[in-house]
Amino acid sequence: MDQPFKLLPYLRAQHKIEFDPQQREALSARAGAVLLLAVPGAGKTTVTVSRIAALMLEDGVLPERILPLTFSRESARDMKARFAALFGPVAPKSPAFSTIHSFCFGVLRAYSSRSGRPLPTLIDGQSLRQADLLRPLCREQTGEFPDDDTLEELIRAIGYCQNTRTPAETFAKTASLPEFPALFSAYRAQKRARRLMDFDDLMEMALKAFRADPALLSEYRGRFRHICLDEAQDTSLVQHQVIETLSAGCESLFYVGDEDQSIYAFRGADPGYLLAFGRRPGTRLLKMERSFRLTKPVAEAAQKIISLNRNRFEKTILPAREDGPAVAVAPLEDAP
Repeated sequence: MDQPFKLLPYLRAQHKIEFDPQQREALSARAGAVLLLAVPGAGKTTVTVSRIAALMLEDGVLPERILPLTFSRESARDMKARFAALFGPVAPKSPAFSTIHSFCFGVLRAYSSRSGRPLPTLIDGQSLRQADLLRPLCREQTGEFPDDDTLEELIRAIGYCQNTRTPAETFAKTASLPEFPALFSAYRAQKRARRLMDFDDLMEMALKAFRADPALLSEYRGRFRHICLDEAQDTSLVQHQVIETLSAGCESLFYVGDEDQSIYAFRGADPGYLLAFGRRPGTRLLKMERSFRLTKPVAEAAQKIISLNRNRFEKTILPAREDGPAVAVAPLEDAP
């Protein structure tokens, strides 16, 4: 009789990987709601894909029942490549590592097929760009031809409002863009008239599809019993709502991230959703605090700065390396 697969001995023998106690605890957390806080260089990706492999190879979960989601295409590719490198020889099939945007696009294709309604054309940045729509609209609204910087600013503003559900009028006041509400309204009207959607529409439209077709939502909830959200600190309001809608009743919901590393607020990312998830009754809070990337001087300097943040979980960066030069402080003049 074949011996049952044991992941930790396999990693030790085949890849010379040894997990520390915090990493092993994260690996074993395979049921319920879990938030794993991982400092920079803590081995987050290796532990995350190993936990997915353990679900499959130790617990017998089919890969089709596991949904690993992440914020960026680069992260999705990295997770897929890491899983293949570590477990390709023993896992005949891997889960579909995906971005939230890509997942929602799949939901919309399924809804289109079921409802018979044609799917709007995606503004993909290649055959069609947001700037191509905004340039003439900006000309109509302001009487001027916008430069590339202006267009980029408008695209960021549109994405922020759509991800955070911030009214264009409110954003315009805080960003000193008085012409933005009219441009935003014209841009949305142009999309409707031409049956177009941009990447930031995908999440909202997926939520609408779930509301319009409860059977479709039930099908997705039944299919994905284990959901893993990587880079959870970069989740926006609308993205968070997609995860919350999808994960109701699932067997495990595993958030991985670090609110101290959130840098995409200008795109609508809000680490407050990670914090709220971690403080929710029933959520198990775990930490990986040992950094294999940072030296002691850098870790200590980072800790002093990060600890000044008020709305955060307490965590300590424990550097694996003692060596390294002292951190140099370079005073810089403000930009003119």
